[in-house]
Amino acid sequence: MTSEERSPAGSATTRPASAPGGTIGRLLAILAGAVLLALGLMFSLVALAAVLLVGSLVYAYLHWKTRHLRRHLEQQMRNPMNRRDSARQGGGRVIDGEVIADEDGVPGSPGPAGRLPAVAAPHPSRDPSAPAAGDC
Repeated sequence: MTSEERSPAGSATTRPASAPGGTIGRLLAILAGAVLLALGLMFSLVALAAVLLVGSLVYAYLHWKTRHLRRHLEQQMRNPMNRRDSARQGGGRVIDGEVIADEDGVPGSPGPAGRLPAVAAPHPSRDPSAPAAGDC
């Protein structure tokens, strides 16, 4: 066999007559690859275990530090009398986040004929057809 062979494109390529080490070299390369693969898997398992350990320690720390807050919230949820209701304290109803006061001031009771309070009439000294001072 010659050291030069023709490629299909016609250019000359050089190739050694035999691989260095032959069969033993190939076996050593396969063995080295398998060892590196095993080491990589072991390192990734150790790294995963370290991440899980640190994560569980952070969770335990936060769980411990917030125990009083959780107890307080659970106590508030069990005792509905301590809940604050701004609509009941202010004397009105809450509709879409706005507190609407009833005309008689009693929370929960509708105004006259169950309607909301009417819009205030314009001041009697002002003519509604006349333009306002700032209007042109």
